Amino acid sequence: MSTLLIDTAHPEASVSVATGDKIVATQSWRSDNALGSALLVAIDDVLAKEGIARSDIECVAVHRGPGHYSALRAGIVTASLLADVLAVPLKHFATNDVTSPTFLKELDRSESVTMVQPQYEALQT
Repeated sequence: MSTLLIDTAHPEASVSVATGDKIVATQSWRSDNALGSALLVAIDDVLAKEGIARSDIECVAVHRGPGHYSALRAGIVTASLLADVLAVPLKHFATNDVTSPTFLKELDRSESVTMVQPQYEALQT
């Protein structure tokens, strides 16, 4: 099973692809105002690096925050649309450690959702 992982909850955005119980490729970059378009390019790059076609994706998972509004929106909308177009489950996660040995197992056991409720960061005053 190939799972696409999208994380835009942090200043350094990332896209990873996992096959089975192992993350096989990751691309990270400093997010900016062009996050939406950079995200699509990063998804294509990380899939091409591993020779995985979009049609081979069996699940899309996205970090739901906490994070900044615009960044979370870009990741969640992209993940939701990809899952819908590919007709695959959409899942969300809130952990910052996707490299944890138990992360992919927990994600695999989690239920798919139809909508991801973002968790926004509180403004610092």
